[in-house]
Amino acid sequence: VPIRYSQYLLDIGFYIEKDNEINFNGIKFLRRFLDNKGLIEIEKEIDCQICKILDNGVKISHIDGHQHIHTANFMLCLLPKILEKYKINKVRNIRNLMPISLDRCIRDMWSMYIKNRYCGIVMTDIFCSYTDYYNNHNIRNNRYDTIELMCHPGHDKFKEEEILLLNNNILEELNLKMITYTDL
Repeated sequence: VPIRYSQYLLDIGFYIEKDNEINFNGIKFLRRFLDNKGLIEIEKEIDCQICKILDNGVKISHIDGHQHIHTANFMLCLLPKILEKYKINKVRNIRNLMPISLDRCIRDMWSMYIKNRYCGIVMTDIFCSYTDYYNNHNIRNNRYDTIELMCHPGHDKFKEEEILLLNNNILEELNLKMITYTDL
């Protein structure tokens, strides 16, 4: 749910109104670019969200977005401004454990662009679901420094993943250490 109202973002479909509540609809915008007015409105919303977090005493360890919106094409010009403004140097990587495809190439280019264009940005090497990691022996046999495992405990769509996570001790099996973004 957005913190500030933007009729413009509602008009272009970035937000949708349902049951007298405005909700995020940005997933449809991941591979699109926005005009200058849209970028200004989104930047204002992000500023409001970050300020609310900081005002509540939370130290921000990294940038991440609901439904990975921080990886959207239009964020390529906003992300550096936000990182610099709030002195944040860590960004959640885009999911990148997948078969070779155009989508995978775009994802890899996004990560390389962010890391190379804005020196000092830290990301995990691999970002994938717990199930993908558990079932992919190639990645488990490679020695990456950092791997982010995404899971959704308690979410109906991910019950199998949650059971797998709870019933296996992969950290000990593979001699892995759990860390946070602050530790990167």
